Amino acid sequence: MSIAILPMSKEFNWNSATVGLIQSSFFWGYLLTQVAHLGM
Repeated sequence: MSIAILPMSKEFNWNSATVGLIQSSFFWGYLLTQVAHLGM
């Protein structure tokens, strides 16, 4: 995601705040799925 976000931000004309929000949502989603997986 860290590599793909650069061309995506140019294609969709995202500012740095939007890019940060998208990257943090992927991080938290990944973290929550890992925690849920450990609980099983």
